[in-house]
Amino acid sequence: MKTLFKNYLLEKAPFTLTEIQTLLNAATLVHYNKGDIIFAQNSYFNYNAFVCSGLVATTALYNSQNYTVGFAPEQHWLGDRQSLLTGTPMHYAATALEDTTLLLLPEDTFEQLRVTIPLFNDLMFTLIQNSLLQAQQRIQNNAILSDAERYATFCTEKPGLAARVPLLLLASYLKMKPETLTALQQTTHGIRPLNSVQQRASA
Repeated sequence: MKTLFKNYLLEKAPFTLTEIQTLLNAATLVHYNKGDIIFAQNSYFNYNAFVCSGLVATTALYNSQNYTVGFAPEQHWLGDRQSLLTGTPMHYAATALEDTTLLLLPEDTFEQLRVTIPLFNDLMFTLIQNSLLQAQQRIQNNAILSDAERYATFCTEKPGLAARVPLLLLASYLKMKPETLTALQQTTHGIRPLNSVQQRASA
């Protein structure tokens, strides 16, 4: 599984073998079965996690209702930067939707690596910037796009993911009723998705 992380790094930037080995030596692999809770809302998760395999959903409970925050499939990062930076509890929970293997980097080690390996720091900066752009784009999509356009955009930006995510979680993420999503999944032809923000790295 660490080979997957190595390949990911080499795709993103020209890391040296020594730099890659330093990153790999600092990381730990942890396996979660489908349905396992990786971390709970209002708890602490002092790691930056890279998804080597599987799929994770992040959800938040608010006013007795559960909301889907996002999804982290293979080659995506998982964690709550606000919680790590401020020392406050996690704002959401994470659950494995499939058997999942995470590569974990403790936060203190992660920050040290950003100092000692400039390319790694550059990569993380790019990923954080892209994450902010994606969040802004999602807010815009929720405000101006129809249900059909939001679903088409999701399918275009995240190919194949809709088929792996439970209906209720996906409907919550897309801000639509489950029955609306079911109908859209059956009839999606002729819908033009909104162009996604071009990104050099994905998170």
